[in-house]
Amino acid sequence: MTCEQFDQWLDAYLEGGLTPTQQGAMQAHMAECTLCHAHASEMQAVLSAATALPRSIVPPRDLWPDIAARLPARRGVHGSRSVLWSRWVPLAAAAAVLITVTATITYRLSRPAAPGLVLTATAPRAVAGFAADREYVLAAEDLERVLREGRERLAPSTVELLERNLALIDAAIAEARTALEADPANADLRALLWGAHRQKLDLLDRATRLTRS
Repeated sequence: MTCEQFDQWLDAYLEGGLTPTQQGAMQAHMAECTLCHAHASEMQAVLSAATALPRSIVPPRDLWPDIAARLPARRGVHGSRSVLWSRWVPLAAAAAVLITVTATITYRLSRPAAPGLVLTATAPRAVAGFAADREYVLAAEDLERVLREGRERLAPSTVELLERNLALIDAAIAEARTALEADPANADLRALLWGAHRQKLDLLDRATRLTRS
C-alpha cells in the first residue's frame, strides 16, 4: 500500500467502512510508515473529540430572569465597556484567523500543478460522508439553537458582529468542502476544514456564554 492510497482510505477506515482485508492493509502500512501512523492518530483524535461533543445543550433557564433583571444596572457600571470589549476581542480574533484559512484554500486551488506531475483521477467523495464533518455540523446546530433562544439578551451591535463573523466562517467551511470534493485525498484541505469547524464551535460557545452572563 502506498501513502497516497492510505490517505484515500483513511476516512473510511476511521468510520469503520473498510473490509477486514482493507483494514489489515491499513494497519500493516501504519506499522511501517510513521508519518501515516501519526496522521491517522491525529485524525482519530479529531473524530473522537467531535463525537464527544454534546448532542444538546440545555441553557440554565431558571437563572435567566435574574440575569435579565441585573442587565440595566450593569449597563451603568463604570468600565462595563472594557469588560464587553475584552470578551469580544477573542471572537474577532477567531474570525480573523478564518480569513487566513479562506485565503489558504484559495491559494491551494489556484496554484498550478508541478511540472511533470501526473494526477490520477479518483471518484469524488462527498464531504458530508465524513464522520467528523457530520459531528461538527450537529454540534454547531445545537449551539446555534441555544444562541437563538438567548440572542435577545445580546446588544444589537453584538448580534451584528456575531452574524458577520459566523458568515465568514461558514464561507470558509463551504469553500473547504468544495475543495475536498475536488480533491478528497488532500490531507491539508481536510485539516483546513476541521480548523474552520473548530473556530465556528469556539465562536458559538463564546457567544452562548455571553447570553448567560
